[in-house]
Amino acid sequence: MNTVENNITDGNSNLNDLSVEELAETLAGKLDSFAQFFDFYHYGDVTEDDHEIPIFDFKADLLSGNRVDGIIDYLQGIVSDESEYKEQAKFLIDEIKAFQAKSKPCQKEQKTETIKTDWNVLGQFNLDQVKQILAGVKNNIDVNVYAKPEFSSDQMEQIRLGLEEGLDVSLYADSSFSTSQMVQILWGLEDGLDVGTYAKHEFNLYQMGEIYFGLKAGLDVNIYANPKFSSSQMAEIRLGLEEGIDVSIYTDPKFNSIQMAEIRYGLEHGIDVSIYARPEFTTRMMEQIRYGLEAGVDVSTYANPSFTTAQMQEIRLGLEGELKLKQKKQKTATIKNKQKKGRSL
Repeated sequence: MNTVENNITDGNSNLNDLSVEELAETLAGKLDSFAQFFDFYHYGDVTEDDHEIPIFDFKADLLSGNRVDGIIDYLQGIVSDESEYKEQAKFLIDEIKAFQAKSKPCQKEQKTETIKTDWNVLGQFNLDQVKQILAGVKNNIDVNVYAKPEFSSDQMEQIRLGLEEGLDVSLYADSSFSTSQMVQILWGLEDGLDVGTYAKHEFNLYQMGEIYFGLKAGLDVNIYANPKFSSSQMAEIRLGLEEGIDVSIYTDPKFNSIQMAEIRYGLEHGIDVSIYARPEFTTRMMEQIRYGLEAGVDVSTYANPSFTTAQMQEIRLGLEGELKLKQKKQKTATIKNKQKKGRSL
């Protein structure tokens, strides 16, 4: 039996002699010990002072009766999952239920207005949400901005982090943004970027990311910050802008992202991409035409969508073979001419 199990299951012989307050403190200590070990509400992220905050939370929950059913449900989930800690969880469930039976009369008589008000408000949140609210209170920020049931605990965390940094969280404190979208907007605020360009519901996470990368690189993102472009298309336009090329020829949603890439490759190699920058050419067809242009052959003989990719490749290889043979003959003729001149001297 490990130390944590000992802490949870030992010391029960004189519990009947304890007052409700003392019982609550004892049981809160056991829940705290289990939480610290099992980390069922990210215990290590909540407190820097060992058990002080969690014990207060559990004790207040037990005494007020608020959210105790939620704690039992969570422990029951550990039992149902056949966790290695299911026996400790079972024991804690039994102890909580026994405490509830003994403390009900005291809870009805409780008149402490502060606990009544504060914990009734927190009662509408789950444990993870309460963690974020308490963390914000501890850091002296206005938790009212995010202490709303519609925000998940992860969304609350991102808003809390922004508030702690003194940022304008109003740009993303909206439950219709996913947590990941909130993170993307928070990063932009931290980098001092104009996040208003992409902090919009019309953009998905990946589109937001491409606009963020463009802003961070100092690019004119207005060229592609449009929901008509997929994130992959945005990426191709952004990469072209980073290379300093004129992306206007392929900044059109009629090209898919792979076609855009083929056009971008051609522009980067300084070839006339207008020959194949046409949506009727598949990516592989564009590739065959680009290879021919880079090799210096006359691609007009096969730059036609009526040819299959295989046919284009065959024609291209034939043209390249002819070109190489021609170049070889020219080289041979040049050498012979030099030799003749040399002999004549």
